[in-house]
Amino acid sequence: MAVGSGSKRKIPVFRNLNLTPLLDFVVAVIPVLLLSVNFLEYVVLDTSLPVYSDDPTVELQKDNQPKLGLSIAITDEGFIIAGQGGVLSSDGKGTIIRKTTDGLYNYLELVNKLLEIKNNYPDEWSVIIIPEATTRFEDIVSTMDASREHLSTSSRGKAMRKVMFPNVVLGGGIL
Repeated sequence: MAVGSGSKRKIPVFRNLNLTPLLDFVVAVIPVLLLSVNFLEYVVLDTSLPVYSDDPTVELQKDNQPKLGLSIAITDEGFIIAGQGGVLSSDGKGTIIRKTTDGLYNYLELVNKLLEIKNNYPDEWSVIIIPEATTRFEDIVSTMDASREHLSTSSRGKAMRKVMFPNVVLGGGIL
């Protein structure tokens, strides 16, 4: 009462399966895949430590023009731009660039103010950035980027770059 033709199908059985080529392939592919993945991306920012000297001749540049000693303090209120003699004045008031209404740093106003300073001191190339202890790393890097160059477009629509203060120094302390 068997259903079918009565013949049994034989299923082939692999008795000696050689897995060596498959394992060789896996062992060769895994390191290649691991090497092709970027786990961390490193960015190098060129900075230098501030130089301290008691020698008064260090303060004068080549043409005997007083050195600006430009510094940008990053505070919870915004940016404070200062020079060697103290906070830079603009119409008798200190140069403080406050945060925007949504609580973000106003980098556009910072770049415009630094461009104005660069036009007044064309031979100055250094800026000292002084962050507070609670300043986020991203804000420090954005401030460094804002102080290095000014990007604008010409009347023809061509992008123009003006180098402002490429020598960035990270400092600590208060003004």
